[in-house]
Amino acid sequence: MVAYEGPTALMQTLAAESAEKKTRRRRRSPDEPDRCPFSVVIDTREQAPFMFTGIETNAPHRPLDVLTVRQALPSGDYSIEGMEKRVAIERKSVSDWFGSIGGDRTRFEAEVERLSHYEYAAVVIEGGWQELLIDRPSNTQVPGIVSSRTIASWDIRYGVRFYPCMNRRHAELFTFALLSMFWRQDQRKKESLIDSAAEALVGSN
Repeated sequence: MVAYEGPTALMQTLAAESAEKKTRRRRRSPDEPDRCPFSVVIDTREQAPFMFTGIETNAPHRPLDVLTVRQALPSGDYSIEGMEKRVAIERKSVSDWFGSIGGDRTRFEAEVERLSHYEYAAVVIEGGWQELLIDRPSNTQVPGIVSSRTIASWDIRYGVRFYPCMNRRHAELFTFALLSMFWRQDQRKKESLIDSAAEALVGSN
């Protein structure tokens, strides 16, 4: 009987918490920001960090307060607090990108190889295909075709995703979107495990 009441009480608690959150959301003024449910970790070596300000929630659109913490990460420039060894995002400006696939290629490939051991890892570039293939920095000798070949090769070899973005702001928003989606899907997995455990306990009685 105790085993049966456990999951039932747990489900009731989760339902009550969900209802309470909805009530709090309804009571907030439209200008009051929502709090991001996770903190973004920024590597201490990141010299031009994203600040993740001016971000809004999905409909209804509301300001989102994103907390950030600075700490040394094993790999990458951005992660989620508590998930530092599971998810990592590497940021590259356009000039950094060409330096990384040119003279610094060996070191950068070793970094990509380390990222391949994460559950999810990506490289976000602060420039689009136009800048990578045609409007390249004047100081680079790396042909544009090297960008596309490197991305195709390392994507397949290491399973790390590469995302050229329109500009720095787009790269910032996309980095947050990737981290947010990883966190949400992890929460869904946890909820699914709780549901499965509850059903197993109920079925055993």
